[in-house]
Amino acid sequence: ATYPVTVKVLAQLTAGPLDASLITVVRFAMMAVLSAPLFPASLLPWGDGKLSNEIVDGRALAVACLEIAAFGTAGTLFNTWGIEHTTAIRAALLLSAINIFTPVLAVFIGTSASDKNVSGRTWLCCAVAFVATAYATLGDSVTNTGGVSGGLQDGDISVLCATLCYAATKVRLADKARNFPSEALAAGRLLAASFLATVVFLVVGAMRSFQGEAADFQAEVSRISPEAAALLLVSALLPGLVATLLQAKGQRVIPPAQAQNIYALVPLFAATYDFFVLHEAIEAKEIAAGVRSEE
Repeated sequence: ATYPVTVKVLAQLTAGPLDASLITVVRFAMMAVLSAPLFPASLLPWGDGKLSNEIVDGRALAVACLEIAAFGTAGTLFNTWGIEHTTAIRAALLLSAINIFTPVLAVFIGTSASDKNVSGRTWLCCAVAFVATAYATLGDSVTNTGGVSGGLQDGDISVLCATLCYAATKVRLADKARNFPSEALAAGRLLAASFLATVVFLVVGAMRSFQGEAADFQAEVSRISPEAAALLLVSALLPGLVATLLQAKGQRVIPPAQAQNIYALVPLFAATYDFFVLHEAIEAKEIAAGVRSEE
């Protein structure tokens, strides 16, 4: 819930939005470094592969981490770009669409009976949250530049794409969390995400260079002040490393659709941070939708 506000504050500290791929690669690199102590030495290539008298398949763990990281990295890239092109509270409400994406994906790509068995009450709660999101985001709205626009904008669509990626992450994580230690899974996931973010960053730079529109990433990096770097570090630690570890631990026992009812609190926290930190205008329909989502 802190990430939308973090991106907005970061844009203020750097005199304008930074390239989404740059923010992602810097933040994920920080998370990978911070998570290194969590990775058990016994699971390294020179280790014996044992953890608490349990044999862990290092190759299978690597594949699992890459799969989860791929969805998460794509989601972060879409989300970062989208937040930069809409308001923080609107982005948080759009992310609430995950309340319907998660149970749908759980039914289709879930791997266990508990994942696929979504109760009627859970479906009802998710549907209410989805309707509330649609109510808040369709029609005229205030943009991040202070203007008024109708319907979904480019930033909104990007956030919705991020939401689909995050929903897939939650569903697939439930399976991985039951088969691998939480600490190793969290650390491996963040390391893989850092690698994938670096690849995306290099590919984006190469594509822009090929098109004759090469971005001056050195100038972009120079805009990251000590305050901005500190903000990225805090974001990498709290909503990054700590949240990733807690999510891995929680989804070992809680099915994705049921866990999503807890994640539905994101708009409430995001709106609170947004109100006290950014002071962005919150429309009446956004307030109403947020209340319905939490119900």
